Order: sequence, then C-alpha cells, then structure tokens
Amino acid sequence: MCIRDSLRGYNPQDFVLFAYGGAGPTHCCDYADHIGIKKIIIFPFSPVFCAFGSSSMDVVHFYEQTMRIPLITPMTMQYFTDYEKFNRVVETLQEKALKDLTGEGFTPESVIFNLELEMKFGGQLHTLRVLSPRLFLKSEEDVKAIYEAFEREYSERYSPFAVYPQGGVEILSFILRATAPTSKPQLPVYPKKEAIPPKKASKGTRDVYWGEYGGFHKTPIYEQMFLEHGNIIEGPAVIEAESTTTVLPPGWKLSVDKYLNLILEKEG
Repeated sequence: MCIRDSLRGYNPQDFVLFAYGGAGPTHCCDYADHIGIKKIIIFPFSPVFCAFGSSSMDVVHFYEQTMRIPLITPMTMQYFTDYEKFNRVVETLQEKALKDLTGEGFTPESVIFNLELEMKFGGQLHTLRVLSPRLFLKSEEDVKAIYEAFEREYSERYSPFAVYPQGGVEILSFILRATAPTSKPQLPVYPKKEAIPPKKASKGTRDVYWGEYGGFHKTPIYEQMFLEHGNIIEGPAVIEAESTTTVLPPGWKLSVDKYLNLILEKEG
C-alpha cells in the first residue's frame, strides 16, 4: 500500500457497528446502509450503554507535568543521559496518584501506571502524545526504546518523510495514567432455543411506513423482553422495548445470541 493510501484512515465497511442510546437501534440500519456496514450489534442494555460502561470501568486518574527534556540532541544525535531528571518527574506524579487513589480506598499494590509523553521533532510544529515503553530510564537502551516508539507513531501519523531526528527530539510534557482495576460484572448466558420466528414475543402486526415499499406495509411487531437466544426475525419488523425501538428494514435479518444481544445482518 502506498503512503498516500495509508493516510486515508480506516474503511467503515471493515467494522461492526455498535448501536446504543435510546435512538441508536431505531436508526442504525439506515446509517449502516449509508456507509456500507453490514453487521450491527444491539445490546440488551443499549439505552444505558454509557452508564453501564462508566459504572463498570476501571478507575483512572491522569497526572500531567510540563518538562522540556532533549531526548536526542540536534545535529550530534546524542541520546539524553540525565536519567534522574526524567525519573524524578515520574516519581512526583506517582506520589500524587497514590495519595489520591489510596484516599479512594485502593491499595498501592493494585495501582497500574502507564506513562505517555508529548514529544516533537526539533524545528517542527507537530507534537504527538506517545505511550512510553518505559516508566523509568535506566540506560541508553531505554532512551532508544522511547524514541523508536515515537518515530513509529509519528511516521504512521504524518508519513515517514516527516521523520527528522537530525533536528533533535524533545519531550514537552509527561502524562502519567494511574489505573485502579475494579471487578467486572459477568453477563448472564442464556440457553439456545429453536432458531425460529419468536411466537412468544409476537405482538401482532401494524401498518408501518417503509421507504423501501414506498408506503405503508403490514409489519410484524415484537416485544424485545420476550426474545430468546436462537430466535431469528426477517425484516421488515419492529422490535419494541421499554426504552428503545429497533427498526429492522426489508433486507435485514436479526438473530439473538447467548447474551441476548440483537445481531443485525444485511442480507445479500
């Protein structure tokens, strides 16, 4: 692949779409069609997807300190050697993090630290925040590892032609991420039923307007809370829940997996 193509980003058609929020399941097939995505996942808790995530995620704190450090000296290409100066910044941020997290009830041993560095090539305007492969510096190899991580990401972001170590490399700021892991909920797994249209969940039919038909069309209506693992619904259909409505247009198929996720797939 040429450099020009590598800078164009990712093709949405290569991805699976997650539809969440109260309105996400209602409109997801329409905008998936628009961008060419053929598979969608709707979670049982889609209307409160963000709240579920925020209540079950790890506790993360960020601590930042500005400090200019010449990782590579311009022209001479010499690597930084004052490891203590680098390490003092990290230790200071760690102390702040541990004070806060132990105050929240976490033990120091449970906290995981990751270091990000905001860096730039000398003489260039672009800065880039890079995940550092080293938390502390102990040798020239550690300095090289940080530079190589920066060069790799910078090359991917701005192209290899923008890489210019001869101008030097500067660290501008330190960002310490302190993570306190939390226990994660275990989602229930449901036994598989027959892969048939869900009679138990059927609410009858209703006239629904579909652009594909150019007017109203008698459409099956289902209650989502009664769907079971293994059920299959062919569009057009409407699946109603307490806090959202899934619209399944013609040409789409819905299946229910073992977690009661709704898996929508474009047929053909």
